[in-house]
Amino acid sequence: MDAEHRHELKENDLAQFITNFGQWWSKHGLSTSIVLLVVLAGFAGWQITGAMRQRRHEQVWSQLTTTSSPDVLRRLAGEFSDPTARALANLWGAARYNLQVSLPGAQDATTTAEAGFEGLDHADRMLAGVLEDPQVPELIKLNAMLTQAAVQENRRDFDAAGRIYEKIEQRVGPGYESFRQRAGRRRKLLEKLRVPVVYGPEPVAKVDEVLEGLDGFPTLTPQEEPVVAPVENGPTSAPATP
Repeated sequence: MDAEHRHELKENDLAQFITNFGQWWSKHGLSTSIVLLVVLAGFAGWQITGAMRQRRHEQVWSQLTTTSSPDVLRRLAGEFSDPTARALANLWGAARYNLQVSLPGAQDATTTAEAGFEGLDHADRMLAGVLEDPQVPELIKLNAMLTQAAVQENRRDFDAAGRIYEKIEQRVGPGYESFRQRAGRRRKLLEKLRVPVVYGPEPVAKVDEVLEGLDGFPTLTPQEEPVVAPVENGPTSAPATP
């Protein structure tokens, strides 16, 4: 078979393919185009959804790590759809509500004691949300239980705190031994925490009042300063001894 004959066969095959493809496309071209468009649209949508999900994830963690207000964290917990982010917002918010009562000096000047204990109510509800959610990891739940016990300590309900520490000790599995140790140490301290702190008595008297009570040592006020009478026509110094 010479080269010219082979070339003619190739041209005939190409022409036959084009003819067959044209006939196939006339029958199935529209449906094939629709399928291709659907596939391309699905791929583009998947890419866009993934980018949006990533942005939302970054926004969530940015909000969690840039706020220290328990009220804001409580609001964010109600807005997050991700169970881990929601649990962390509840946990961190509850811990900060509890801190407002533990360290009154960290409160705002306008915060009252009633507002602080209202914060403990918020903390209880937020921690309950963490513990009741089956999607929350065990590590976060154990931290929530420790915070829950700390809240009960601030309420001075040491029996409730002790029961929570006992639950932690019984619940802890492999890999979380440190939680059992922390709960056990804290439970042993509860008996000491039950004893109220006794402050010393108020000072009985001021220093000047005490000095007034000493014989021969009266206190002097600016109006009672001693007056030294001048010596008239006398020497200003003692005479020399002969």
